[in-house]
Order: sequence, then C-alpha cells, then structure tokens
Amino acid sequence: MRYLYYGNSAYQLLNILNLHRQRLNGFESIPDYEADLIMQDSFDSVKDLCDLVDRTKLFKTVRCVGKRSNDNKIPLLSSLADIAFPEQYLSRYFAITDCKNLYDVIAIPKFMPLIAAIWQLNPKAELHLLEDGAGSYFAYFDLEMRSKSYRWFYKPFNHGKDFYSYTKIYINEADLYFREDKGKVIQIPHFTKDYLEEVQELFKDYRIDYPERIDIYWLSQNLSSRKGKESFDCKEALKYLEKDKGRVLYCPHPRNPENDTVFLGSDPRQIWELQTLNTKDMDEKLIISVHSTACLTPKILFDKEPYVILLYKLVIRHDWYYFGMMEKVIKAFTESYRDPAKVMIPETMEEYEAEIDRFLKKQKV
Repeated sequence: MRYLYYGNSAYQLLNILNLHRQRLNGFESIPDYEADLIMQDSFDSVKDLCDLVDRTKLFKTVRCVGKRSNDNKIPLLSSLADIAFPEQYLSRYFAITDCKNLYDVIAIPKFMPLIAAIWQLNPKAELHLLEDGAGSYFAYFDLEMRSKSYRWFYKPFNHGKDFYSYTKIYINEADLYFREDKGKVIQIPHFTKDYLEEVQELFKDYRIDYPERIDIYWLSQNLSSRKGKESFDCKEALKYLEKDKGRVLYCPHPRNPENDTVFLGSDPRQIWELQTLNTKDMDEKLIISVHSTACLTPKILFDKEPYVILLYKLVIRHDWYYFGMMEKVIKAFTESYRDPAKVMIPETMEEYEAEIDRFLKKQKV
C-alpha cells in the first residue's frame, strides 16, 4: 500500500517521520507499505530539512512545495477551474504530474487545496488525519474550506467526499483526546530510543547553543480578541521577568518573528521541537506561554518534563466555546507528569508572580 504524508510545520514533520518509521518496522502490519512526503514551504529551513530527509531514502519521494497564490481577477472562477481540472492545477502550480491512482491513504493535518486535488485523482484513497498540535486536542482539526468554490463544488467533484470524510485520526497521546470522534483515534507509538538518536544525528546542525544562564523560555503567541477568544494580552506577565532578564529567552511566534523586548531573542534558525530534543537539561527549564503547542511538545514527543506555566486562564475568555475542552485536556496533560506540580496554571497575576519567584529561587539554591 502506498501512503502520502503532507505537513507544513516542523512538529508535523517529526510526527510523520516517527509514524512512517514505526510502520516500516511493522506498526499496523501494512502490506507492501511505502510512502511519499510533501512538505509545504511555510517555515524557515524546510527545504534543507526536506533535503536531509530525502537523503535517508526512507520515502519513495520527498517534495517541498510553495503555496499557490490566487491572483486571478475572478478568484471564484479560478478556484472552480482548479477543482474541475485537478491534473492541470497540480501540473501548473506544483509540477506534480505522477499521482493519479497512486495512493491508498492520504494523511494530512488540515485542509489544503493541493491535497484536495491529489485526493480527487485518487478516489479509492482513505483520508487520515495527523495531529496538528494543541489545537487537535483543544478545539478542532482545521478542515474548513474557506473558499466558496470549494464549499459549493468540491464534494460533487470528489466522488461525494469532503475533508470531513476522514476515517482515522493519528494522535501522539490518545489519553488527551476527548472529542466525539474518539472512536477513530489511533495512538502513534512513541519514539524509540534508537530512533531518537538517529533523528538527533540527522538534524544535528539545528541545535542552537544558548548561554548556560538561560533557563526560562517565553513562547510568544499571536493573540487577538476578534474571535471572542482572548480577553487581554500578556505584556504585564512578560514585564515581570525583566528583573531576571538575563535568564530569559524570548521565542517569537513564526508568523510574527519580531523581538521588540529587552530579552535575548531565539536564533532565527531555531526549530523548537529539535531544540527541545537536543537540550539535555530540558527537565530543569521553565516554559511560559498562553497555550502554545510548544509547551506540550517536550512531554508528548520526547517524554521530557520541563516546568510549564500556562497563562490561558489569565488570557482566554472563559466563555470561549472551547474553553471547557482546553481545561479538560490541560488537566489530563498535567496528570501525565511524574511530578504534576511542575505544570502551573495561575488564575491571577499574583499567583503567576509567585510561581516565577519560586522557580527562580529553586534554581539559585
């Protein structure tokens, strides 16, 4: 059976590599298993990472593709043409000409027109979902077709199926998944020790050596109240760290890479998941964010247990539709720690400041 994996982040790439390697070693006992990989050029170094993965010969083919920009003056008609003529669309914008009736399974983290076209040309293929970070547990998989053309016409042009016709969901921690489609969930086996070492060696050039004094990571997030989700930003919480600014690494969000703070900024080459993997004393670091996937990554992917402060109760509106699910998932995540006290969820600024002070005092002892 031939699989196609698609991803657009380093986190997804690591998930794909692990799942693919597990299957090559017998997971799910798939007959004549082989796979191709497509990564979207949507983060720094993705092309170089694809080249490294390609050299391993683990996949039949590895492609790195850019986004198709719809600059047509009549976008509705342009999108309709893409749907009606998927072969021309793939050939023209992505130089893909060899995928008709090729795949038995297409595995993706979210809806993408590129994958929509490939699925049209592989009508017998099942659609599987791959974990896309915290959102996959807290809220939903991003399967919505925002273009009117896709909402109106894709399903009729795709043999009566859209992206909600998925049959399986592959998750790193099934115990953190509580949604109504849990019956479709299959847990991805954890990285083996040997394969972790292989991955570390493969991506060794992506380890950044920061000053030894750095033991607090601030993971920035793009926050907005437009969707009724965030109630305020967290500048006050960030400012409290200035008294020990030499110990803080500010990690800008990839979609907003500016560092306008007094803190040392992360190296632009940093790939968080690989940095986490290669940091030997990660269990002694403190990660602070609102609810970033990156706070969960060390534990979920590599069973490392840093201190974590999650600020969502200070920032997220409690009447947000998915707040209750977030609470449920974070509770289960906390209980998965060998020492649950290392996961801190302040409900007031005073509690947050006290947690910071306790961590700083503990590290100085």
